[in-house]
Amino acid sequence: MGDSQRFYDELEDFVQSANQQRADFVFLNGDITDFGIKDEYEWIHDIMKKLTIPYVAVIGNHDLSGNGEEIFEKMYGPLNNYFVVNRHKFILLNTNGREYHFNKKIPDISWLQEQLTSNDTFDHATVVSHIPPFDSDFDLSLEHDYVAALQSSEKVKLSLHAHKHTFKDTIPYSDGIRYLVSTSMDERMYLIIKIYGDQYEYKKVYF
Repeated sequence: MGDSQRFYDELEDFVQSANQQRADFVFLNGDITDFGIKDEYEWIHDIMKKLTIPYVAVIGNHDLSGNGEEIFEKMYGPLNNYFVVNRHKFILLNTNGREYHFNKKIPDISWLQEQLTSNDTFDHATVVSHIPPFDSDFDLSLEHDYVAALQSSEKVKLSLHAHKHTFKDTIPYSDGIRYLVSTSMDERMYLIIKIYGDQYEYKKVYF
């Protein structure tokens, strides 16, 4: 799920719904806030902490407004991060290129390639970021490099995003890698994704 910005009542309902599921954790996939201010971050966290499972946050373009980047890092950690569960690596990536004036550094392709380099800690990987590479707010000069990094690793089957405020399921580069875009909270829908080995399935949940 993503784009919780301003949708506080809907987020309360989401938490109630999510707590009825048998999930391991929740991705809050960017645009946590509307203006990147501390109060907004805290209001959202006050709701999300009612979850009975952990949640993991990814930076969105709205979250970078004002002092939002610093606040995000204090609350959630580095803008680029990762964790491994049952030998599956989840890579959290800052893809908000427009907020950096398309400086050809965001997303950090070298860091992404490093995280996708084979080692004995993981067998498969999923990349999670706010803005998908086919969106105009992504630094399109890096679109090819992003896609190539995922393709060359041969470990990625899913790339998860938000930002567009509407659901999208697409394999845009004809390479077998599926890009799932979640809705904003006012659409009252989220995805449950089950991953097992190099296979996955998902379902929509309306609340």
